[in-house]
Amino acid sequence: SIVTDWKIEEIGDQLMKVSKSLLIKIYPRELYRAIFLKKEKEKTSPNVVECINKFNRLTSFIIEDILSYDFPKERARIYERWIYIADYCKSNKDFNDLIAIYSALKNYVITGLNLTLKEVRSKPNNIFRQISDFCYVEGNYRNIREDMNNCDRNGVVYIPYLGMIMRDINFFEESSKYINENGCINFEKIEKIHTLFQNTFKFKTNR
Repeated sequence: SIVTDWKIEEIGDQLMKVSKSLLIKIYPRELYRAIFLKKEKEKTSPNVVECINKFNRLTSFIIEDILSYDFPKERARIYERWIYIADYCKSNKDFNDLIAIYSALKNYVITGLNLTLKEVRSKPNNIFRQISDFCYVEGNYRNIREDMNNCDRNGVVYIPYLGMIMRDINFFEESSKYINENGCINFEKIEKIHTLFQNTFKFKTNR
């Protein structure tokens, strides 16, 4: 397994490097009016689609990586390693890969491995409980949003969770129109979307 051959830091750094390289390629127009949800998204939002595919590939890989071992104790050790990688991503503000790993470890295929989970030691178990609390979806990812806001205030660079951004954009698009009932431009909506885009792409380097 790659997680036993490489150091946790090396894997985490590579995940962050790939995620950043993909997110940097996204142009704001690929997110505008939530076109990433439309039928022609492969043409209109190719870089968004590639980021989504990378996220899904990572999640599937982790599940297959754990299941590739025959015995519960072996599976538990791989499960633990992915917990430590997720914690490394969390510490280094890579929210995108953190959620991908978390999604894999919370997948019903993995949570159904009762004998395997019984073999997981207390330290990684405690770390995963903290990660689960941090990644809690209810409350609209409140903990992740608070952490990102802290990063913004302190000038800390982070890799945002693209799925959360897409969810926000879709919400703004569905909740109000660009032209209000009085026939005036809805500047409040435009400002919210502008702020969202600005925060999303602030880590970009010059093209």
